[in-house]
Amino acid sequence: SAGRPGLIEGLFPPMKATDAGEVFQAWGHTDVNNLLAMEYMVRAAEKFGDDRAAEFRTEATSYRRVIDDGVAHWRKVYEGKDVFHIPLDPKGTLEPELRANNYFYSHPARFLALGFVSDDEAVRLRKWLIREGYAHPCGLYMATPTPKCWDTGEMVPPEIGNNVWYTTSSELSWFLAWKRMGRDDFARQALGAAIRYGTTEEWCVGERF
Repeated sequence: SAGRPGLIEGLFPPMKATDAGEVFQAWGHTDVNNLLAMEYMVRAAEKFGDDRAAEFRTEATSYRRVIDDGVAHWRKVYEGKDVFHIPLDPKGTLEPELRANNYFYSHPARFLALGFVSDDEAVRLRKWLIREGYAHPCGLYMATPTPKCWDTGEMVPPEIGNNVWYTTSSELSWFLAWKRMGRDDFARQALGAAIRYGTTEEWCVGERF
């Protein structure tokens, strides 16, 4: 994407990154998953003595730095505020348009899983998601599938809707992050919600339930 105005150099160029039709730099979907794969590759190469292990690590470190610089920008934007937000596109310019089209595939959970978000930012990010209707205090971090919270009995606001997409995908990242932070209260909520809404007696449902 070098040289193209409005884009972030070092990230994947705009493309159709999901089965939705939008074309943009979907860094919260494409780039974070690329980095996750690259860092696994580095670990495997080092473990098994691959001759290119150092090269792989240099490339992964460089990629991580680009993403981290993007997150740092939004850290500064939300400095001193009670919420924290990582937009769908790295510069945030397409956020209103994407949200108007109900696009929310690029969930911020991967940023959390990869360590781009501090403990305080994670709490404020959760608050932003709940405030905007993308998560619920019961522990779900996508749309909520029921009008009543499984944990508290609190009625879910109707604007959240009754759909759940990719249950357990985001909740797993949040669960692991909360455990690392020692926030067992939030971890329990995420785990409980995933079990209640993302599993049956036979198996775990990774996408829809």
